[in-house]
Amino acid sequence: IWRPLDAVAGVLQDPGDAGLLREVRGERAQPWMRPGWYGEAARWLSTALVTAGRPPTGPIEQFRVWSLGTVLRVPTSSGYGYFKASAPSPLFCAEAPVTATLAELFPESVPTVLAIDRDRGWVVTEDAGAEIGWTAPVEVGAAALRAHAVMQVAAIPHASRLLAAGCVDRRLDTLPELARRILVPAELRRWVPEGAVDIVGTGGDGHGT
Repeated sequence: IWRPLDAVAGVLQDPGDAGLLREVRGERAQPWMRPGWYGEAARWLSTALVTAGRPPTGPIEQFRVWSLGTVLRVPTSSGYGYFKASAPSPLFCAEAPVTATLAELFPESVPTVLAIDRDRGWVVTEDAGAEIGWTAPVEVGAAALRAHAVMQVAAIPHASRLLAAGCVDRRLDTLPELARRILVPAELRRWVPEGAVDIVGTGGDGHGT
């Protein structure tokens, strides 16, 4: 339910909530915190699903929201469709095109991408199944991490393609510059194990994503 900011301000009690309200009102507010964004995103999502042959069969809900992104969920003729908008950040990859690239490279491990908007950082995927979550049994989490590691190793030959899609370059020769404000090169070298493999970064590996 969307309410005017002034109406919300009058009922906030927690100082942290007041700080969040100031952030929403400020220039640093993410697009999904601003009036009008939800309607625009919902219209784009509905059109994208129809184009993909998965027309919505129920209302769109804001499934999750936080400072770095928001997820919308909608039932379709072929299960749920998930929309994600991500905040641009030098720490993270360009999530929409990178997700689409990974889905092409590893269709058995990455949800099918139904649509992306590269300029706005929007991506729509099919349902990936039940969320593992942070309270999953250890063996389930371990299996997920092993599968993730296998995919990372298999992605090494595709580094150039992933970089072109928008991955962050964290290969070994870039680390001294990335770490120059917190480590001098001599100190950095002792943290790099012998035979370490070059990597590019997507920026996230949480169990809940």
